[in-house]
Amino acid sequence: MDAPVHGKPLPGYEVYGKTLSQLNAVISGPRSRIEKISKISTEPISVAGQKQPVFALVDLNIPDNMVRVTASSPIEVTVEIGAIRRSITVQQVPVLIDDSSYQVMPGHISVQLLVPATFTGKLGSSDLSAIISIKEIDRAKLPMKVKPDVRLRTNPDPAIAIKEIWPPEVTISRIRN
Repeated sequence: MDAPVHGKPLPGYEVYGKTLSQLNAVISGPRSRIEKISKISTEPISVAGQKQPVFALVDLNIPDNMVRVTASSPIEVTVEIGAIRRSITVQQVPVLIDDSSYQVMPGHISVQLLVPATFTGKLGSSDLSAIISIKEIDRAKLPMKVKPDVRLRTNPDPAIAIKEIWPPEVTISRIRN
């Protein structure tokens, strides 16, 4: 399910993302019509001139009048809006594992962050943590690739967000004695 937006936020602001109260809907109608539907959208939401999150109650927008939606109430949509961000990359973030009898390869990752365009602070590898918990891993399947849990240790600005990590997965294996 998608919630399209139209218009542009105030200059210096951008849409960060959207949250919908439901992600699926039950539809009914002729099978030949339903099979053609791959995604359902809500009515468009205006973000024109906004600089703060927009909350809207919207109905689903199905252009085929032979298809009906069984949703009984409007969909709640929040469109997150904030200051325009730029991308920075923090390299050599160590990947830590909570059991010393296992190893992780590679031992360091790069993390791409989105920061406000006006952000003048410095962020380095010590500002991030990349952790793998061996307790959550099926050890019978080792070696295996897993995605590290990457977080900012402290967040000096709520608009800072992790966009991507590289490599996206690391390999865990048991250390041979």
